[in-house]
Amino acid sequence: MDDLFASRTPRLIGSAQLVNSLRTASGLLLDFDDIQQSTFAKQFVVDNPSESFRSTVQSLMMMNGDLVTKACDPQSSPLILTLLDAPFLDDANKVESLFLRTLSRYPSTEERKLAFEFLQSQRKHKVDDAQTFANLLWTLLNTAEFHTIE
Repeated sequence: MDDLFASRTPRLIGSAQLVNSLRTASGLLLDFDDIQQSTFAKQFVVDNPSESFRSTVQSLMMMNGDLVTKACDPQSSPLILTLLDAPFLDDANKVESLFLRTLSRYPSTEERKLAFEFLQSQRKHKVDDAQTFANLLWTLLNTAEFHTIE
């Protein structure tokens, strides 16, 4: 029993925590009445927190739900607008900011490499930076790491 003291099984965060995390990461204002009553939050009630996966409906809500769409909207997301309006931040700082806001850590070497390849690819195809960084934000919000507590 003593050897299990320092380890825990990852578990899903609850619906209110998820809504708070989404709003905080993206810079959207917290509305506590909205959190408790939102359709989004109701979809994320966790029956068994020791499970570390989402249902199909929950996964679809994270990919296409109103709150995630609002959080990643390149025209109105406070985080995206702030990143693009910061001339003192280069691409590396912007990628780091996205990771820090969503996952509370810096990107690994491999993650940084993939992010830069994605940026270059999008610029090559004439996708504007706002949409590109919004897509990166969406990707980070949909990682298992964003949804679980270890």
